[in-house]
Amino acid sequence: MIGSVSKYEGLYVLISYSLLIISIIICRPDMKLIKTLMVFLMLSASILGIIGISQYYGFDFLKTDFIKKLILGKEYLYLLNDLDFVYNKGTVYATLFNPNFVGSYAVILLPVSMGIYLNIVKIKHKILTCLVSCIIFFTLLGSMSRAGMLGGIVMIIIFVILNIKLIKKKPMDFIVLTIAFIIVF
Repeated sequence: MIGSVSKYEGLYVLISYSLLIISIIICRPDMKLIKTLMVFLMLSASILGIIGISQYYGFDFLKTDFIKKLILGKEYLYLLNDLDFVYNKGTVYATLFNPNFVGSYAVILLPVSMGIYLNIVKIKHKILTCLVSCIIFFTLLGSMSRAGMLGGIVMIIIFVILNIKLIKKKPMDFIVLTIAFIIVF
């Protein structure tokens, strides 16, 4: 609940993240700023998701010499061949280096991307947000985090309950997103 040494991902930290986002929205209701924040949030989620997808299928960008050199820096290049990653093909850890963190991250961002998808009008943007939602969903599944999976199930139930009016108003959008998730699964 509180986290542990060098792992400050406890409940209080996750609540703090949520309160930070809510306070930004309440204190600065400028829709242009909120849209910009959401674009960059979805962009960063997509980048992590693409890294995760590549890890799942066996090509890990982080294991390349170029990235290892970036991680180590000049003064530690002698450790280049000793730098080892403990995860095998099929495990998504993205840049968070722990599949459980990836699962939690995906569960936090999935309802955001789904909400954006359901509220967007332009078809081009709708397709893009559907793709981002699928990337995040794949990242969640690829993390194989039991906590992430449980959180994902609870999140989807709560998302549907909170957005039932919007889902009834736009049933086709919800059906398309559901079919896309089934295909990813």
